[in-house]
Amino acid sequence: MPENIWGLISGEYPPAPGGVSDYTAQLAAALAAAGDEVHVWAPGPLDEISGVVNHPLPDLFHGKGRHQLAAELAKAPKEMRLLLQYVPHAFGYKAMNVRLTRWLARPRPQPLWIMFHEVAVKAEPGVRRPVQVLAGVTQHMAKQLRRAAAEAFVSTPAWDAFLQELLPGSPPAHWMPVPSNLPLTAPPEEVEAVRARLAPGGKLVASFGRFQEFARACLRPLLQALLERDAELHALLIGEGGEKLREEIVTAAPAVANRLHAPGLLPAASASAHIAASDLMVQPYADGISGRRGTAMAGLALGRCLLSHAGEATEPVWREAGAVALAAPVALRPVAEELLSDLARRQTIAARGRELYYRRFALEHTVRILRETARATTPAPAATPVPAAAGDPES
Repeated sequence: MPENIWGLISGEYPPAPGGVSDYTAQLAAALAAAGDEVHVWAPGPLDEISGVVNHPLPDLFHGKGRHQLAAELAKAPKEMRLLLQYVPHAFGYKAMNVRLTRWLARPRPQPLWIMFHEVAVKAEPGVRRPVQVLAGVTQHMAKQLRRAAAEAFVSTPAWDAFLQELLPGSPPAHWMPVPSNLPLTAPPEEVEAVRARLAPGGKLVASFGRFQEFARACLRPLLQALLERDAELHALLIGEGGEKLREEIVTAAPAVANRLHAPGLLPAASASAHIAASDLMVQPYADGISGRRGTAMAGLALGRCLLSHAGEATEPVWREAGAVALAAPVALRPVAEELLSDLARRQTIAARGRELYYRRFALEHTVRILRETARATTPAPAATPVPAAAGDPES
């Protein structure tokens, strides 16, 4: 019998794109490789992974999906630990799938473990009424799940602090950072081919992400200024939304068009090669660089020098390790210019970042934390499942 039986529940799983999708597939494969029995429930179709039992659901945990999940969990062994990959917006209903969280929080034989990739929406005073409603509902959902969880994990300690605000006195959650979701190496010939095509004879500044509002506001003036200052510099925007940001910059500065590249979403191996080809990665995040940012992890793992900034989610380890160059969002340009002119400093930061990644953030640590927690705990005593009302497992 395997040491552990896991039931991973996720709103995303390959071939569907997304950071949580990639994370869940990586985790499922790694736990199976460690000898555990692994089951996955997610909206289908689902990619086949060696050693992983797929349970494709017909929808995003709505009526039919919840019915099927309820029926299959009723037959699952009580030794199974349900590991929910929680991001409110990943379960539909505009991040307010209250029926699902209420149903998940009900007693059942299998203990519920939760990985909080995100917790809930925060609403500052004075925000619009719809945001207030969204914040209230998602915070209620998070409290409901945290009360029901036998064990909780967070992608950054900032989320645990938020959970403590929502539910004072709840047990501390385990910090379990998100590893890179890209290949950790890239063939040298592919890296050189990218450099030759995108930055012949010059340096290459890159950014990897979804380029949402905060990132665009930081990168738009920065990249325009850097490209206008240095005629041999090239810039690369990897990921969804990069094309839109490129268009915005080129509209303001048409002369840089030939040196600003935005290939959009790339296959994982190609994305690794493009990142590895860069001289400097600039990674702005609304809440600062942190262990929950898989896009930052990709740069660290591939040995790139990262420039970012601290924020409310930034853990002390970043400054302590010197693993990233930090500057206020309004001061990114002078630091970027200094780094581009100082190869030795870039190499030092990159080496420290790569060392930190393998010491603290790599996938093996995720597996270790889960399996050590499993050894230190026993499954919750069997509970008597509450019968579902006819026609809906959530009732």
